[in-house]
Amino acid sequence: MRFIVKYWLGIGAVVAGYAATVAIGAALSLRNEERMSDATQALFPATIRSQQARYAFERQLRLYEDGVVQGEPDLVRQAQSSGAEVQSLLDDTAALPLDAAERQRFRALISRHRQFSEAADGLYLRMASPAPPGSLQPQAATLRDEARSIRGEINACMTRMADGLSRNLDLATAAMQHQRTVTIAAFVAIVACSLAAIAVVMMLWTRRLKSLLQASDRLAGGDYAAVLPGASDDELGRLTASFAAMRGAVKARIGELRALSAGLEETVRQRTAELAGKNASLTAEIAERQRTEHELRLLEAAITNINEAVVITTPGPSPGQAAIVHANPAFCNLTGWEEDAAQGMSLDALAGPGTDLERFAGLFATAASGGDATGELLCRRRDGRGYPAEWHVCPIRDVDGGVCNLVAVHRDISERRRSQEALEEAHRQAGMAEIATGVLHNVGNVLNSVNVSAGRITDRLADPRLENLVRAAELLRAGAAQTDFLRTDERGRRLPDYLGLLAGHIADAHAVLREEARCLGDAVDHIKSIVAMQQSYARIGTSTMRTLCQASAICDDALRLEQPALDRARIAVRRAYAPMPEASLDRHRILQILVNLVANARQAVLAAAPRAGGIEVGTASAGGGRLLIWVADDGVGIADGDLERIFGHGFTTKPGGHGFGLHRCANAAAEMGGRLTARSDGPGRGARFELELPTGRTTP
Repeated sequence: MRFIVKYWLGIGAVVAGYAATVAIGAALSLRNEERMSDATQALFPATIRSQQARYAFERQLRLYEDGVVQGEPDLVRQAQSSGAEVQSLLDDTAALPLDAAERQRFRALISRHRQFSEAADGLYLRMASPAPPGSLQPQAATLRDEARSIRGEINACMTRMADGLSRNLDLATAAMQHQRTVTIAAFVAIVACSLAAIAVVMMLWTRRLKSLLQASDRLAGGDYAAVLPGASDDELGRLTASFAAMRGAVKARIGELRALSAGLEETVRQRTAELAGKNASLTAEIAERQRTEHELRLLEAAITNINEAVVITTPGPSPGQAAIVHANPAFCNLTGWEEDAAQGMSLDALAGPGTDLERFAGLFATAASGGDATGELLCRRRDGRGYPAEWHVCPIRDVDGGVCNLVAVHRDISERRRSQEALEEAHRQAGMAEIATGVLHNVGNVLNSVNVSAGRITDRLADPRLENLVRAAELLRAGAAQTDFLRTDERGRRLPDYLGLLAGHIADAHAVLREEARCLGDAVDHIKSIVAMQQSYARIGTSTMRTLCQASAICDDALRLEQPALDRARIAVRRAYAPMPEASLDRHRILQILVNLVANARQAVLAAAPRAGGIEVGTASAGGGRLLIWVADDGVGIADGDLERIFGHGFTTKPGGHGFGLHRCANAAAEMGGRLTARSDGPGRGARFELELPTGRTTP
């Protein structure tokens, strides 16, 4: 096979590798699209129908209450229609392709709502009649409790559907990242295999060529039995065949010469004695000359074929006094000077406006005095274009040991410098990506609490009972003209009890709204502090936002941000705060670390279910003006092998995790002059994370 064919086969292998990489990327992309479709076919419709069922149930309850307050049985019958709508929405949701446990919850909820509706229809119709029995209030209270329970279960179902949809979208995002990684790895592996195949072909080619050169050297030395490489149909094969034909012709000619020399042997024998003495000295001289010529040929071939620019100059102590005696082709190609024009030219012709002339002169001064010199300089080509070069100048000594010439070797290092600049730029981009990843991770932790608080505020503000307060006021206003309205009128007799219940409900809702608004404000302040801290880090490399505060207060803030999630998971939290003075601390950076640690502890406890577990958060003095904060859990624990790399970038033990949180927390602790460590007795035995920090200035 010809060499050009092998070359194009290698190029074809690289192209085929690229096509295979594209095919792998397309297959992974199609698989990710199918996963996204599966996630949204069930969870998204289930979330929407759960929310619609909640609104329909709220409407059903409001119609029940309006029918009782206004004494209108028609409103109670309208509530029956709303109940049927709730049943239909819940049936549609249960029919979706959900997991078995979730479908079972929906069927239980449907049964509870059906029983509630059947009992409420009869009870509220009797209460809305013109003369309701007075013994119905206990049954009405029981139904109200059941209504609150059903409302809570519908809200819980809606929350689970939304959480499941969010988790599936996170898994899809992780799958896209995995797709990019697999595609790049496949491309690199295929290209590496293709290049390795090309390298093997080139190695086999050069091995045959080397074998042919060795055979030619032996043939030149008179060894006509030298073994030639095997025959083939490529260029080397044809050259080997020609070489073999030449060897046969030489052997035939030698046979003829031997036949002719037979008659001359006597004459030669007679002259041998005369020439013996002269021949001995002449042979020694010829051998020495042949050896010298052979060495010169080898040296010339090496200098001519080397890729480095090589010049031999006179022993001048400066570039201006070093005249070129010989220049190899690589020097001419690099500088643009032809070989004839370069002869006798001084090397200061390579100096340009940016050349360090003092360093240039120092290289030749060192070599002229008998030493070797190396350095990097900015040189100039014949057309005026500059290029960075690495120089090595050394002396050539004569038989007496004196410096007779200088050898100057230099190479263009433009590509090397471009590679260094590209590597530095890659490091800078990696640092920027790590900062952006940290911001997104920390803000994402806080947004979970913001989302929960906003949802609870929205639910409270949408409570339809507030509208009944307006109706009650209108009823009072309408009955103001009647004497003893509250005692004689049926609606008036019911009104005080109803107003009492409504007042208690409004007070409870108002307290919840105040608490959720405060939590929402704290979370927004924390998000602003994270962004401000990262902006400060991008400008000056570190954050220095330190204030006097209690470490226990920061722990309480972190627990408060995670409290909704902890409440939903029914995880108990133990606080172990040692009495300590206020300290100068970076409150928001510590808060972002603790929020991450508490969230990880909550997930570890949930992963250990059904075994009950809890979380402990504590503070203590570490001695030497340092503070110790710990977050411990009774969760799944950490294996010994994972403890050594738990804070590594991209390492995670959680399904769907990214491996950014603990790495970012460890970096933040180090930037504050502290450290973050982890301990665990093994899988299933919980874990403990300790944050040790300098306290700075304190107040008693």
